Amino acid sequence: MKHRSAFTLIEILIVIIITAVLTVGLAVSFSGGKALADFKADKAELTSLIQLARNSSLSSVLIDDEYETDHYLLELSSSAASLTAVGYESDGTEHTVELESMTFNTDHNIELDDSLTVYYIPPYGEVCFTYTGGACDYSDGTTSETRILEREDSDQTATFTITIYSGYPEVD
Repeated sequence: MKHRSAFTLIEILIVIIITAVLTVGLAVSFSGGKALADFKADKAELTSLIQLARNSSLSSVLIDDEYETDHYLLELSSSAASLTAVGYESDGTEHTVELESMTFNTDHNIELDDSLTVYYIPPYGEVCFTYTGGACDYSDGTTSETRILEREDSDQTATFTITIYSGYPEVD
């Protein structure tokens, strides 16, 4: 009578345990990669939104094809960013159109360290952080603002600096 070799219960359990350990290790590795990809995507999208603000202020697009744009308002908060075109009728009625907005990936705790409001004034793309009476106010002497985009549970950070001289983001 021939003896058939078969796997023992111990051998099967060892294979199952090794497979489980490898699966968990790969899942952790892939989740870290996903978080890094989300951070890089948010960084690129925020950079693009700031560049859109500058470019829009240089092109002086009409709001709803009727009203001249008085200014573009870039608002950054800890969890989101938005760009709005603001214009006025001759009687002072304000018209606003949100051009673009984004929300930072909250699944991976990505946020901006502090809020910021930036005004882009057409037609020359003038940049200021305080806008009163239809004009930029530079009385506080602020020429640049820096904000940090960060992922709380890691060392991933990106520093965004906007200056009144260029209006484009310098990203580190």
